[in-house]
Amino acid sequence: MKVGIALGAVVIVAAICIAYVALSPMTDDPVVTDDGQDGETDHGQEDEGMDTGTTVLMTAGGRTFTIMLEDNKTAAALVEMLPMTVSMSELNGNEKYHYLPEELPNDDVRPGTIHEGDVMLYGGDCLVVFYETFRTPYGYTPVGHISDTEGLAEALGDGSVDVSFSVSQTSSAHPAE
Repeated sequence: MKVGIALGAVVIVAAICIAYVALSPMTDDPVVTDDGQDGETDHGQEDEGMDTGTTVLMTAGGRTFTIMLEDNKTAAALVEMLPMTVSMSELNGNEKYHYLPEELPNDDVRPGTIHEGDVMLYGGDCLVVFYETFRTPYGYTPVGHISDTEGLAEALGDGSVDVSFSVSQTSSAHPAE
């Protein structure tokens, strides 16, 4: 009788474990956005703002990095604010952020994975530069991506850092009409 009860308990625990694994999201799967698109490839906004290839220069810690901008209204609105130098605060050991004086157009997606060098907008007014790759459930509006991230974490350093943003002289920024 005791063997039957023990065997029944093992079967129940096994069934619970199998159900948990089957219903749990896989950590390597992309997060699907509200519009049904894979957040890792869908940036939410199409052909609304910048000419493809527009770049912004970001200077921090004596180093300059090139940001390839997204082709969206958010990036176009940010370019309209440039040049600017801001004090960016540290958060979570993986990002620097700064609240802008005004809201920018936004269209959040859930990227699933944030990549080192991603430049995003959180909410409508928080500009974020990520210097580590990690998974996230949060939504952001993509602004751009730093093309060469070598030395990025060191340049941003610990704590707050002054960061300058300017339009690259070789890019052509054409805001949406």
